[in-house]
Amino acid sequence: MKTLVLLVIVALALIPSSQSLGSCPSPSSCLECPPDWIRWENNCYKYHSEENLNFNEAEAVCNQFVPFKETCSCQTAHLASIGSAEENTFLLEEWRKVRGDSGNASIQRLHIGYTDQAEEGNWQWVDGSSSIYQNWDTYEPNDDPPSHKQNCGLMWKNEDGDNGKWNDGSCYDKRCPFFCKFRLFEDNIQ
Repeated sequence: MKTLVLLVIVALALIPSSQSLGSCPSPSSCLECPPDWIRWENNCYKYHSEENLNFNEAEAVCNQFVPFKETCSCQTAHLASIGSAEENTFLLEEWRKVRGDSGNASIQRLHIGYTDQAEEGNWQWVDGSSSIYQNWDTYEPNDDPPSHKQNCGLMWKNEDGDNGKWNDGSCYDKRCPFFCKFRLFEDNIQ
């Protein structure tokens, strides 16, 4: 029964927001992030430490948040995409702040919204962002031969240190916190 409920939640989260919310208002002044969200450049981010959520479940949690749907947007949040070295550093620093120096294995990896689930080797951001910037660790992505079941991106703190490098991991890994992200409307940003 839990599996069926989870599948329904994931399926609903994948419905485009314009269909699920009816008509959307035209974009207007969406200049600030909601409470409990962090602004960096034209984006808003929120950290989630929920345990027992795999990649797709984490994406569904992000998709449940529709900022400003009453005033200026029907866009949904997604697992964080990373478009530059500066954004990667920003997320790494924010992750360091919330996790501290804990040795807890559940916070040594962070889901990022990068996946090749649709087509092996074709990595795409779940929010549709350009995938030009990449920060793979040495020998990554390796798809964990011979199992070939590593189709979701992770930022990780590995044995070489806390450098913000990426690894491909199992989409079913339930030990990863994550950041949700949405973009403020650029035409209204100074």
